Amino acid sequence: MLKIALLLSIISLAACDFKSLSGNIFSDAESPDLYIMAGTKLLIADNLAGGVFGYDNCPQLSLGGKNCVKLADKEEVEVIIVLHGQEAIREVWSVIYKDKRTSLVRPNGWMVREPTNI
Repeated sequence: MLKIALLLSIISLAACDFKSLSGNIFSDAESPDLYIMAGTKLLIADNLAGGVFGYDNCPQLSLGGKNCVKLADKEEVEVIIVLHGQEAIREVWSVIYKDKRTSLVRPNGWMVREPTNI
């Protein structure tokens, strides 16, 4: 089975497409499932980013083992966010599919984004 890493460029939220987080989102060519790789830094509030981990097996190409977040065909995903100082937050994020875009929304309504200056 051929696995292809897709380098997409901005994480969708608000109105952006899910694109590459420096190679941290992978897709399987035979079943185009999106994954957030374990430890990917995402903006979870104004000026607050954390490493995101999940409970899914990572794609073989990533050599990451477990702790990825598989997004395909899910309405919700359970994640662990690790902040500075190793504080961990466990949350369930909504996955929204609209106009070929995938967005992630925290329980407080914040749309998760790729950090730009953090």
